[in-house]
Amino acid sequence: MSQPILQLDDNILNRVKSNIPENTSPFAQGEDEEQYRFTSFICEYFRNRNALNSMPSSGVSYFVFIPPECIRDVENLGIGIASLRKNKGYDLPGKIFLCLDSSLNKTRVIPFSGNDDSVWNQLEEKLHEIEAVCGEGLFHAIVDYAIQTISVFLTEKDEYELLIHYGKEQERFSKEDVDKFSNEFHERETKLPTCGMMIWDHQGQYKLIDKAEDRIALRFTLTLSAILGKDNVSQETRGAHGRADVIIHTRAMVESQGPCVLEFKVLRKGHSEQSCEKWLSGGILQVLDYGKDREAKSHYLMVYDGRKKLGKLTSIEKKTADNNIIYLHFEMYNTVDGERKSKLSNTVQDQ
Repeated sequence: MSQPILQLDDNILNRVKSNIPENTSPFAQGEDEEQYRFTSFICEYFRNRNALNSMPSSGVSYFVFIPPECIRDVENLGIGIASLRKNKGYDLPGKIFLCLDSSLNKTRVIPFSGNDDSVWNQLEEKLHEIEAVCGEGLFHAIVDYAIQTISVFLTEKDEYELLIHYGKEQERFSKEDVDKFSNEFHERETKLPTCGMMIWDHQGQYKLIDKAEDRIALRFTLTLSAILGKDNVSQETRGAHGRADVIIHTRAMVESQGPCVLEFKVLRKGHSEQSCEKWLSGGILQVLDYGKDREAKSHYLMVYDGRKKLGKLTSIEKKTADNNIIYLHFEMYNTVDGERKSKLSNTVQDQ
């Protein structure tokens, strides 16, 4: 007897689809997404092992993310591990782990022996050999078990290092902590063209890269999740009113201040003050709507200003104050001495 065909009403099906996220990762899809996923899974793995008291007390390991185009070059090196992420008792020190996917499910391991200095040197030499075979610098993390740190190198030339302490207790942020973190992030990542983000497409023309807003929010999420934990910070999370840029969940905020919703906006040269006001006013409505979806206790409008004429918008200050939204305005300079010139100009005006 044939099975009856189950038919679903199209309206019901569409409503169900609307509540299924397109991406279950805490990070948005994009050219850096796999590297950020890799970092988040590394952090999650070590935090889980640390909680189970199964971490070594000394030694070092290298974890190297192998991009898809390089997998054929290294797939026969070392010994295969079915799923390192599920193996919470695997012996870690003195090894280089070649991660063939960002979630640590396909990994090959190359072991080394000797004293600590010898192993360090062997790991570093092997990394350079593998990079030479692949023909490019590889995104990697170095784990030092004696001091419980993960050093993640975010650029090919190791120009930027993110240091993560996996042995720390769960932190809970206050709004003051969010403010402090946001300002430190700006100083390190977005304030000057030589900062970590490198988001200027043409400095002389005050031209930012096309996806500056997405890249800032993505890096902000990664850096914050390294402190608060992968499951406590989400990006591009779907709600009834759309996708919130960044959410800090209740368990990572002090009592009565979470969840915290942050909306990111970038101001560009060529936009009039009127168009900037309209753009940021839309951001105010967005963060309020996303706050309703999450029953948020804290709301932030994060503005990164890449215009030639920098400065907060008075009308936006008033609107955010009226709606109990914290308005953080970060001025980005297209040259290293731009900030100095701005300070000198402001000093002259004040006299």
